[in-house]
Amino acid sequence: LLAMGTIESTEKAMQGKSRQKFRYGAVAWSLTLATVLTLGGADAAFTPKAIGETRFAVALNAADMSAWQPWRFSGETRYTLVEIDGRRAVKAVSDASASGYYRRITVDLNQAPVLRWSWRVENTYGQVDETLKAGDDSPARVFVLSSHPLFFWRTQALAYVWSNAQPAGSDWPSAYTSSERVIAVRSGQEGLGEWHQERRNVRDDFKRYFGKEVRYVDAVAFMTDSDNTGRRAVAYYGDIFFAER
Repeated sequence: LLAMGTIESTEKAMQGKSRQKFRYGAVAWSLTLATVLTLGGADAAFTPKAIGETRFAVALNAADMSAWQPWRFSGETRYTLVEIDGRRAVKAVSDASASGYYRRITVDLNQAPVLRWSWRVENTYGQVDETLKAGDDSPARVFVLSSHPLFFWRTQALAYVWSNAQPAGSDWPSAYTSSERVIAVRSGQEGLGEWHQERRNVRDDFKRYFGKEVRYVDAVAFMTDSDNTGRRAVAYYGDIFFAER
């Protein structure tokens, strides 16, 4: 969703993120993502067929990352293609860093409203308060972005996270911008080191958290970050795709 460097302490991490996240916060964050979404148009338009025919074309194919672009905030989380548990996956290792990957893609939520993905998280950061800037780190995040059809800078995002300490099922506004809603799909130690299949109705979530009907998704992203807390995390991402249900 990301340039390089090591942050040696939590304080330094917070300073670095406060500088870098000027792009990530408030209006400036929206403008940055809007610029991403408008450069050259979408990579692909998605018309759903059978899931087996479309799952790799829609978003992340763990065997081919060529359609994805880096999204840099602070430091560089390392992403590599690996074989694990008999499947191809993207391995993320974050050492006091915040970077990820995004893909511009137009998805009609009237046809395919459900986002489906798999992930595996090896560790969390313990009792940190993710609702505050000092704790705004997640071992795994999957983003869905939607821009306004006329005012492209009004980008809004849903961030589905594996939370450190917030209860699964809870949600909160990003500590940096009201344009992003963070949703804890999973939380804490339960299920670490195991693969989990997730699904979310994105159309319903935009209505629930932003109070508006959204028809099109304009980009998808994923990120493992630990620059605020100065910690280390390891996570794996499987395929990400949209489906009718």
